[in-house]
Amino acid sequence: MKRGSIVLVSGQWLKYGLQLASLVVLARLMDPADFGTLALVTSLTGIASVVGDFGLSLSALRAKVLSRPLQSMLLWANVLIGLILAASFIALSPLIGVVYGRPDIVPLILLLSSTFVLNGAAVQFKVVLNRSAKYIRLSMTDVLGQLAGFVLAVILAAEGFGVWALAWQLVAAAFSGLVLAALFSRWRPSRPSLRSGLRAHARFGLATFGTQVANYVSTNADTVLLGVWQKAAEVGLYNRAFQLSVLPVQQLAAPLTRAVLPSLAGIDSVSAFHRKFRRLQVVFAYVALPVLLMLLVNSGDLVAVVLGQQWRPAAPILQLLAVASAFQVLAYPLYWASLVKAKVGVLFWTELPGRLLIIAGSYWMAKLGAVEVASAVVVGQFVMWVVGVSIAPPAMKLRRSHFLAPLVRPLVAVCVLAICELSAGVLARFFGLDSSGRLAASLGGVVVSVGILLAFRGFRAEFKELLAFRKS
Repeated sequence: MKRGSIVLVSGQWLKYGLQLASLVVLARLMDPADFGTLALVTSLTGIASVVGDFGLSLSALRAKVLSRPLQSMLLWANVLIGLILAASFIALSPLIGVVYGRPDIVPLILLLSSTFVLNGAAVQFKVVLNRSAKYIRLSMTDVLGQLAGFVLAVILAAEGFGVWALAWQLVAAAFSGLVLAALFSRWRPSRPSLRSGLRAHARFGLATFGTQVANYVSTNADTVLLGVWQKAAEVGLYNRAFQLSVLPVQQLAAPLTRAVLPSLAGIDSVSAFHRKFRRLQVVFAYVALPVLLMLLVNSGDLVAVVLGQQWRPAAPILQLLAVASAFQVLAYPLYWASLVKAKVGVLFWTELPGRLLIIAGSYWMAKLGAVEVASAVVVGQFVMWVVGVSIAPPAMKLRRSHFLAPLVRPLVAVCVLAICELSAGVLARFFGLDSSGRLAASLGGVVVSVGILLAFRGFRAEFKELLAFRKS
């Protein structure tokens, strides 16, 4: 657990660094319309990653015993689903082009359909690495795959390939990830066997499938609907702001889920479970929320420095989506608990009102613009957290305090951070500093706020708990 969490989180943040570098470099080589065009395609084709997995990776991770024949069957199931999805999107690609009024996206759909099979085939190889605690190899698979895609995209973008540079980036990353996962796992699947015990995993996958699909649809409805009503450049602005807002959450939550889920599932002691679960929530909140606050307070300067001046209209979108991501951070422990307690159905029904609000709000606001759509996402994420924390815990045989109490000090810390960062920003503007100088001043405000918090015993204890997490 200790070494695994460190390696996975470190690897995920290396991957985050590559994705951020990709955002920075490619945003300066390409136009917002190129990103908008790809976002139109990936908002639809991305559903294949959810359907193709079918919850089988989570089922395999949480299983106490997983035989090789069964894991082989899980792999072949993922590959078969990927092939069906690829064939379906290839057949539907002309219709999708007609609906968007963009026949130029049809070839992009044909190319990206290959990633359905590649990603589906890689899932169980990564599960093998995860279950056998080969965390360095697992992290290398993700990081090197992203690096291969990034290098190819930069070369193609510099040569003027436009949106195709972004499309080939995804294909190269998927192909490299599959090859590396297969090589590092040193596992070769056997022939399919219907007697392997797949049915139980399929049932769990089906239970998680509804939640994952609802999550995907509500997360991508905004982009899809913007693509219908707005120009590609407007979609591109929204997409880049969305990527900046969700990357910090994804890059921390994903490795924690992979490392912690098997550990929590194996704990029989109730007190030990609550103790470890609380520590996980505290670490997640203290790391993710300050990053999102930085995006909220410094959106204009960050966009100008990171993406370039032509992306400044994305700043207000980024502010709203950072708030939405903050509510997602608060609600994420409900997802972990639902997986460990095998109560994913409960989470699905409690999240449904908020997700429907996001879809309906995006539908009505897409005609107005990206900022209005981002506002609908904030409202939906807030409703999901409130309804979830009100209804889900009793159904999981947990108390609401298990999800609220660990958040008290992190939220107070965020308030102190906000005051210090805003004050630093006011001083920076008074002295006429440019965007880079204002960002440096904001970081100085963070240092001051940490010093203030350390003056209090309760925060010193939780900061020590943060440092001690690597020993848990």
